[in-house]
Amino acid sequence: MSIQRGSAKHGPRLDDERKHETGTPIGITPADVERRSNLAKWLSDARYPAAAHDLLTHAEAKNAPDAVLRAVRDLPDLRYQNVGQVAEALGLGVERH
Repeated sequence: MSIQRGSAKHGPRLDDERKHETGTPIGITPADVERRSNLAKWLSDARYPAAAHDLLTHAEAKNAPDAVLRAVRDLPDLRYQNVGQVAEALGLGVERH
């Protein structure tokens, strides 16, 4: 008896493409999802609404990685209601339904 793994209807390339498509909202790339997740990890517990400089102070106090600090430094000088607005201001894609 032989056990075959994988899809009987798709080749390995198509299966891999579908893995990357699954779970990524329309309008956001997988890289954007990863960057948004990283921002949320370091900024979700900040006090909102928050100004850009407050978010930078928060991220620095938490010893956020350089990529997060650079991103927060690039924020326009506005007040943000949540991490989603921060991500949008950084051009990380907006979910389309």
